[in-house]
Amino acid sequence: MKINSIFRSQFLALLMVVLICSHPSVVLAQQNSAEAQAKLDAEADFNKWPWRIFGFSGCLGVGFTTAVGAAIGSTADTGFLEFDNMIRGGCCGFIGGSAVLGGLILNYASYKITPPAERLIGKSPEYVDVYTDVYKAKTRQLRIKSTAAGAAVLPVIGIVGAGLSMVIEGSSD
Repeated sequence: MKINSIFRSQFLALLMVVLICSHPSVVLAQQNSAEAQAKLDAEADFNKWPWRIFGFSGCLGVGFTTAVGAAIGSTADTGFLEFDNMIRGGCCGFIGGSAVLGGLILNYASYKITPPAERLIGKSPEYVDVYTDVYKAKTRQLRIKSTAAGAAVLPVIGIVGAGLSMVIEGSSD
């Protein structure tokens, strides 16, 4: 009888250890599940085209500020077009426009990112916290990536256009 009692107490102690140690793995599994689901949902919910258009129009804005800076700089000292002043003014316009564009991108990339509430109904507070954080981070990453892709279009067009004009000009000689 005494052996049976010892066995029973050891079994209960082992069972308690297993139950206590398994709880963190359940929480970790929920967090991994929340992270994976949040990433999938953020990618499914994301519309890249408005952000690409935002990046493209921002790049046009930088081009405009560069042109305005060059125009102002070209007539700064003498009232006549001078190439050195044009370069300085264009650089100032480019730097200013780029700083404004970068600030806008980083500001709007985080603007109002909230996962739909119906996805979080009935979930634990830990799941909701992890899901919300990962959803916001993934959406922000997708916004910045899409905006950069939109902003890269104009320089690529400019480089291709310059290359083509050089090829056409070289073949006409």
